[in-house]
Amino acid sequence: MSIWLALWILISLALLGFLAWSLYVLHQQKTVWKKFAAENKLRYKKNETMQSPEMEGTIGKYKISFFTSEHQTPDARAYRKLTAIEVPLENIMPSEFGVASGGMIPVLKTLNFRTEVQPKSELWSKANMAVGENSHALKAYLTEERIAILTKMMRIKNTWVILICRKDRMLLRLDTANPLSSTAHLDKISKIMLQAAKILEVSGQEMNILKAEASREVVTKNTIVIEESKAKDDDVALAFELEEDENEIELSTEELEDIEETTVEPVEAVTPKKPNSSEKPQNKTKK
Repeated sequence: MSIWLALWILISLALLGFLAWSLYVLHQQKTVWKKFAAENKLRYKKNETMQSPEMEGTIGKYKISFFTSEHQTPDARAYRKLTAIEVPLENIMPSEFGVASGGMIPVLKTLNFRTEVQPKSELWSKANMAVGENSHALKAYLTEERIAILTKMMRIKNTWVILICRKDRMLLRLDTANPLSSTAHLDKISKIMLQAAKILEVSGQEMNILKAEASREVVTKNTIVIEESKAKDDDVALAFELEEDENEIELSTEELEDIEETTVEPVEAVTPKKPNSSEKPQNKTKK
């Protein structure tokens, strides 16, 4: 047996072993997901033999979806498949924002939010990202309880998290490299997601506070614009005053020079009249 034949056999066995393991994990995933869907009355979709299953429905008051997501690798040469769980939230927030970790940060950057904040909580990691259109509203929203549940999810091994709030939608999503092929793990992740959804939602009273914080930055911006406009107007007025003063000085200087250069020719046999107090002497000026 040649060395090349032995090498070919080893590579073939490795590929067959990988394929067998993948099929086993996929079979376990479909079995567990089908059972979980039946227990929680979710819609289950088996998909093709070599594809992961899907399921969606409602648990409690929250809609929840399980499916396979694809993420492009950093070198943009391939795609990485992960298990994704999404829970839409019911709130419509007064200001748009996003919070993300891991591979979800590039997704958040594409939205081009105006400002980034760093929560002062000890639980928060600088590796995560919190961005939004209004820094005051975002800081007010990220309470210690919300930061705690978000960081709890972000610390799960091989997991990426994103909380995104747009004008008409608020969504919590978790992507994990784990296929969730065990009942215990699937149940645990689902409970964490639903617990997080409850904490991340906003009550009516808190919504009023967030609206006030969102309008606070708008008022501040308008005040700055008004003050800048007023300052510009004052500068223009001052410039006009200076120009007027300079013109007055120039005219006064010319008049003085003209007065110095002006001579009066005497007239014989004529007695000069005394000027009346009501009459003002007139000087000739050269133009």
